[in-house]
Amino acid sequence: MGFTAGITSSTGIGTPHYYIDSGGNQWDAHTWVNFHFDNSGSMDNIITPLTNAMTGAYFSSGSAAAGNGVKSTTSLRAELQDLYATGGIEGAPDYNTNDNTNGKNAYDARVNHRSINDERFLTWSNSHHVGGSSQTWNNLGNNNTVNNIIQVFVINESKGGFPNNRRGGGYYSTPWGEPFTGTLTKTVQATTSNSTTVVLDNVTGLVKESDNNDGVVSEPFAEHMKLTAVSAGSLSGTPTITNISSNTVTLSSAQSFASGTQLTFSMTSFGFNSTNGSFHYSSPDNHSDYATDIVGARNVLGLGSGLKDILTNSGQKPSITYIIINAGSGTTTRVSALNNVGNGVVGNAHNGPGGLNASQRHVQEGIIEGKLTFHATRTDGNNRSLNDFADITSWNDKSNMLHLVALTNKSNETSQAYWKDQLRAALQLNVSF
Repeated sequence: MGFTAGITSSTGIGTPHYYIDSGGNQWDAHTWVNFHFDNSGSMDNIITPLTNAMTGAYFSSGSAAAGNGVKSTTSLRAELQDLYATGGIEGAPDYNTNDNTNGKNAYDARVNHRSINDERFLTWSNSHHVGGSSQTWNNLGNNNTVNNIIQVFVINESKGGFPNNRRGGGYYSTPWGEPFTGTLTKTVQATTSNSTTVVLDNVTGLVKESDNNDGVVSEPFAEHMKLTAVSAGSLSGTPTITNISSNTVTLSSAQSFASGTQLTFSMTSFGFNSTNGSFHYSSPDNHSDYATDIVGARNVLGLGSGLKDILTNSGQKPSITYIIINAGSGTTTRVSALNNVGNGVVGNAHNGPGGLNASQRHVQEGIIEGKLTFHATRTDGNNRSLNDFADITSWNDKSNMLHLVALTNKSNETSQAYWKDQLRAALQLNVSF
């Protein structure tokens, strides 16, 4: 047997960790998989195809009993179940109908999924999940042979501030990879002279200062909307909107406009690395849920109680694979990032490096690479990332992997075949079959 050399713990963007081992990780009957699906709302349309891709029928037509079953091409079961068979497989040429030996029961016990609505995905692998219950990793190892553990997280975390849409909630506080400016154009209906009020053709999408508030802070995810350009005449400064009544807008400073003048209003979001005063939109120091959960994840992986208990108590050294599939956001992300505020002022939040949105930058640059205050610039000696994933998991002497699959605009992708292929590819990134 030869050896396998490779890189783990990155998508190829960050610092690589090299490994050499004999043969690499091979899928066998002692491979345990958990799929975790984010069903907090923004991925509702894909939960069903994701679930069906994993739990769908082995045959698309026919049956083993009749000897005419045709394997499904959109179900993982049709492929993975065979890997757990101890007798003939359910499909051709064996048409084995014994679920105890054709792999069906073993697949159901070892390949599981669940949907979670808290968006704190770093906690989802704190224990092993099967059916509607969970067990400690220690119990899994004490009662079973465990050679490979694969965790697949399908998320998108469409905007920051979970769960109350407030700045500082959740893991980060913006959907935007970089700051983005959205604009609206309105037409003056009546001439004004040195007045703070102006009548417009419509006020759809305009945002007054008091509405750009998350209930705690003003300008939580975007700067106040401003009047930034006029088609005729001149503009004094860049006034904000202090009130809207019917089609009459009150500006923060007096202006003079002729009837028919086109007014351009702009609103600029905060991006992944933006600051607003002392607040940083992605720093662990401003997001307590993340700061708590990353410490927990590091402990589960090997620095405390968790996966390493399998070695400590049963002497087993399973490979560990964490694959994060981020379905991405669409092209109509609201600049305000507040529900029903600034409807129509939208854009594509995948405007960060490499086309990543804030959620994907958080995983790649923050969790995987440990940039900025995640690790690189910290002065307190703490690591708020998993950039040392290979070191933390080195107790198993295996090739382990932490990897981001960054998709664009797939949070509404309803094709079961598409998701079956994505899940299958994720499983094969670090374990061969």
